[in-house]
Amino acid sequence: MLGYSKEWAEISAETAGEQYTPDDVIALIAEIITPKIEESDTLLKLYDCTCGGGNMLFGVEDRINEKFKRLTQTYGQDWNDALYALAKIESRFRPDSKIEHGNTLVDDKFYKDEFFNTGIYTYLWVLNKNKQPQHQDKVMLINASEKFMPLKKSKGSKRKEVDEANRLDIIATLTAYQDNDYAKVFEKEFFYFNKQAIRLTNIDEQGNSFEPQLKEGKKSEKLSPTKISNGERDITEFVITEFNAEHYDSLADYFTQNIKPFINSLDYKEQPLVITTKDADYYFDKELETLVKKAAGADEYLGCGKIVIKSSLKKASKTQPQRIEITVELTPDYQKDYEIIPFHKDEADNQAAIVSFMDKYISKPFEYLDTVVGVELNFNKVFYKPEKLRSVETILAEIQNLDQELNELEQGLDL
Repeated sequence: MLGYSKEWAEISAETAGEQYTPDDVIALIAEIITPKIEESDTLLKLYDCTCGGGNMLFGVEDRINEKFKRLTQTYGQDWNDALYALAKIESRFRPDSKIEHGNTLVDDKFYKDEFFNTGIYTYLWVLNKNKQPQHQDKVMLINASEKFMPLKKSKGSKRKEVDEANRLDIIATLTAYQDNDYAKVFEKEFFYFNKQAIRLTNIDEQGNSFEPQLKEGKKSEKLSPTKISNGERDITEFVITEFNAEHYDSLADYFTQNIKPFINSLDYKEQPLVITTKDADYYFDKELETLVKKAAGADEYLGCGKIVIKSSLKKASKTQPQRIEITVELTPDYQKDYEIIPFHKDEADNQAAIVSFMDKYISKPFEYLDTVVGVELNFNKVFYKPEKLRSVETILAEIQNLDQELNELEQGLDL
């Protein structure tokens, strides 16, 4: 069955990357695992959460069985009906093999162009819950992207393979657990970062927010408008119970087709939106980034804030009929943001680093929200090699040669 799986993978250009794991990768995985295995009466269990047709799961099992007498049991799961069926058939020829149908998280592998007909970068994750004491809380990254030999004949888009010499070199590096030219060992905290959530309070050109205008304990200031105008249409009714029956089937239809879309389209920053009350006009000055209250011919700058206009359809009650209500309120301009800050192992140092970062880079008033510690393993960052730039002398020499060639061409044209 494994031979059939390989043949199927090689001829299926569309999905072979998920059907078949190449023999060289299976060998590498087996060679990583086998040094940790000891002869025992205890059953050795192997699990592949995205087993496809099962060739990697069963291939690793076969290689283990070649070196050990220890009993093995395989577990696999895949969401693809055809691949699940292929693995299930193979499992029937193996004692205690269990293959289930279901979806699991997609697993990224190790080498680019290493798998059949897929150009993804591939990774092998080696997890060991019984690390040696000196390896505790450490992570080793191995950049084996150059540890391959080109295939004499491509298999689909697969043009390279990890040959035995390179496999043994990778295993030796993993076993040594020391830095070399393509591997690095880090404390696990090297990959941590703080994702600090904050609530910014936006301010105007004078450094003011609308927030101080609010009464104690209030989050907004509700207005009692007599008119809303955006330069194209005016709204003068704010509790609406009637509608034009020639154009709309019901009050709900009027709300859905007319009032709600119009209210949602209002933009206090991009439109000449004016809210008129009994005593004043309110609008937003885009250049000064401030709310303005115009009363008795005088402008009062209220600080940076928002004009929030909402519409809702209210059901009829015992005391009131079905109605459309339109409300207006002024609020501070709050903005949720995230800052990515380097992590420190010591809790006090980490908190101090967060505070220092915020003092240095955040100039607006803000409040701390949640702090989440994240992890990122970025191979490109860790193994980045800057491109070697040509020297100024080399560039000038090339320019001089080009000038000389141009002069010779011009002289030829003169003749």
